[in-house]
Amino acid sequence: MVQRLSTRISVREVLDPDVLHIDNGNPIFIARHERETRKALESIVRYDTCGDTISFGVESFDTRVRELNNLGGSVEDIRRAIEPVNEIGGQRVDGIPKLLPEE
Repeated sequence: MVQRLSTRISVREVLDPDVLHIDNGNPIFIARHERETRKALESIVRYDTCGDTISFGVESFDTRVRELNNLGGSVEDIRRAIEPVNEIGGQRVDGIPKLLPEE
């Protein structure tokens, strides 16, 4: 009989990196899927190192520029995406935030 193991192993446990940061985040997805995003952000903050940033690749907050360049989502989506990142990622270790949004 084969038994299924349900042990979860984190990247930190396997690789033990000095620095573990994420790269980009999609502010439109974050704004429109807040429940799922909160779970993901909590996991990121649990395992990343302090001073991490999540780049949104905003390019512009000007509605007309966004329209002319076919940039998805609205300025309001971006603002809504910043809130959970600040709330969850704003916890500090030795005075340094764990995760902050980046333009």
